[in-house]
Amino acid sequence: MRSTPSNPALQFMPKHVPGKVGGPPGNAFELVYTSVTDTVRAKLHDADPVLAEWIRTHLYGDIYSSPGIPLRLKQLLICSNLAMADMPDQLFGHAIAGLRFGATLQQLEEAVHLAVAIPEHSIKPAIVDEALKILTLAQRKYRRDFAGSPASQQVAVAFGSVRIPPLAPLTNGPPSMSAMSGTVAEPTPKPTQVRHVQMVTEKTIAAAPKVPKPSAGSESQEGFAWDVLESERPPM
Repeated sequence: MRSTPSNPALQFMPKHVPGKVGGPPGNAFELVYTSVTDTVRAKLHDADPVLAEWIRTHLYGDIYSSPGIPLRLKQLLICSNLAMADMPDQLFGHAIAGLRFGATLQQLEEAVHLAVAIPEHSIKPAIVDEALKILTLAQRKYRRDFAGSPASQQVAVAFGSVRIPPLAPLTNGPPSMSAMSGTVAEPTPKPTQVRHVQMVTEKTIAAAPKVPKPSAGSESQEGFAWDVLESERPPM
């Protein structure tokens, strides 16, 4: 289930496979959530509009829409992670999507067992049992609502958006904000503004209450905090 750069035999794909980079988002989000796409988008937007848009346009629109790994396998991977994270509601939906993309209940169960078998995960047996029950419920839902109509795993992406991007020009440090696309440089503050901020800061630090200094040789956290406050006090 895990790939390591040091062992190519464990990797899902060879090195430098073209992926979805830029352009309008692919339609993986719609393929996964099908008839409940609008409902899922509304719930994500209510929780965090910025994160919701990132999930739709980048997580699904770029990463999930990239070729190389079929949606069936992607759903097996995400279901194993959702089971470990004890997220039954999300597991239910993604298990249904996995079944629609051609996975079987046995494959979903094996994905969960493989994930929790990793020693460092230390998943409680009750969480595993709950995940397996969710998978069974997902299969019932799939048979009732989707059986006989397999979903397409062909993601639609804009022409030219699947590529290997070139290495961006290297710099010796982080780019300045003014050099970044779509940003506006902050105006340089006037000397009077800088002095005003400095005076307010000095007054705030000077007004900070003194903490009794610990006895000599003490290494308490309070002693360290007191030394920091004293070192930051401006000359009186």
